[in-house]
Amino acid sequence: MRRLFLDANVLFSAAHKPVSAQRLLIEFAARALIEVVSSPYALDEANRNLKRKSPQSGVAWAKIESILQLAIEPDVESLAWAGKLVVAKDAPILASAARAKVDWLVTGDRADFGSLFFTTQRGMLVMPPSEAIRRLLDELAV
Repeated sequence: MRRLFLDANVLFSAAHKPVSAQRLLIEFAARALIEVVSSPYALDEANRNLKRKSPQSGVAWAKIESILQLAIEPDVESLAWAGKLVVAKDAPILASAARAKVDWLVTGDRADFGSLFFTTQRGMLVMPPSEAIRRLLDELAV
């Protein structure tokens, strides 16, 4: 079973947009087809943005929180490594994902993670949500 780390923007979109690749990832997890992981850092960011921009998303957000596994916070070494690859505000995301030993880091943040898309970092492949869905559908069709 694939383990995916979901960035804050993926969590936000999954709660905010009922019909989206991000929401489909949550539905796959709810059906135990994949495991989804995130960090307290990402959850906090997504929750703050939802309260401000999409307060009506509370029910969807509660479902997401109930399905997610929480990664441990990154250590100093992981943060230093991640800080060499992404901007400082995103280093905790990359570091937490690496420490969680996930298969894929899924993020819609093309500005800060785009240079890492389709590269493997500490054993995990970095990709946007649409690609994660495409690959999962290919795998599940087998």
